[in-house]
Amino acid sequence: MRPGDRITARLEAATFFPSSQSIPSLVRTAEIGVPGSTDLFGGTENLDQSVQGVRGEFGWLFGMAHCNTLQFRFFDAGAQSLTFDSPTSSATSIVRPYQDGSVSPIVQDSVSIREPGISNGSVLAHAFSEVQGGDVLFKRQWLKNCDSTTDWLVGYQTARLTDSIDVHSTTLPTGSTTLLELRDQFRTVNRFQGAAFGLSRMVYSPRWSLGSMFKLGLGDMQRDVTIAGFQKVGSAAATNNGLLARSPASGVYSSNTFVFSPEVNVTLGYRLTQNLEATLGYTYLGLPKVARAGEQIDTVADLDSANATRPRFTLQESNFSLHSLNYGLQYRY
Repeated sequence: MRPGDRITARLEAATFFPSSQSIPSLVRTAEIGVPGSTDLFGGTENLDQSVQGVRGEFGWLFGMAHCNTLQFRFFDAGAQSLTFDSPTSSATSIVRPYQDGSVSPIVQDSVSIREPGISNGSVLAHAFSEVQGGDVLFKRQWLKNCDSTTDWLVGYQTARLTDSIDVHSTTLPTGSTTLLELRDQFRTVNRFQGAAFGLSRMVYSPRWSLGSMFKLGLGDMQRDVTIAGFQKVGSAAATNNGLLARSPASGVYSSNTFVFSPEVNVTLGYRLTQNLEATLGYTYLGLPKVARAGEQIDTVADLDSANATRPRFTLQESNFSLHSLNYGLQYRY
């Protein structure tokens, strides 16, 4: 490092507020439409909680009067999860609902999991979502006066959003020895990579500072969707057809689309020592046209026909937003 060069480092804890995804009702106390029935997994019980994560930033200021900065930024928004495990539930009636596509018009139906006098079984349902990302930016000083600086920036940006939903059930009809096992798995992986352009501004006083940034990423969003099922009836050979993850929907699907990914950040700093600063900030990141796992589930299933046309896969896109409150320390050397 040449004389006069500077290093900055910021590490922040963060509370993230990801946008929720729509998950259809996958486990209920009774069929949809039956008075008094409630959702146990999916439907009104969705992934919508805040999560704890971390943000980090490392910068190298170089050049005459520190006019240039090479900056590395990253975030890990932690993981959202939602679980239903029937042995821990007090519900006396548990079913897996679906719409029967073997008849016209389509009617509501269900697979009985645990109902007095009808069946005795169990179901474990789990949903998971996580997002990480980062960028490498070159910043160049554009405007400077006695108490503020404005920089333009250009660089590379990446982000990854992963969702999964897994529903695994076993049921034994009353009076029967034939166990039915069903498993549905839905997984999506969204990867954004592209160029980033923007502006940042810093206003400062001897003790306080206020930083802001607007950045726009332009690039490719790759969406990978995997749908897989499993079914086993008694001692018969297992098949790749679950309840809602079955032919013709099962498979691996990939697609790409061009998107704009905006990011806005505002950070307030208070200088504790000559080199150490406490920070508090807000960040928004948008990822358009992503595939969420719950939105790829077709709830219509033809369980009887060898040439069934449902469930079927049709890519469903939605816009993902990530808000966060950040609080931490920044060190300048």
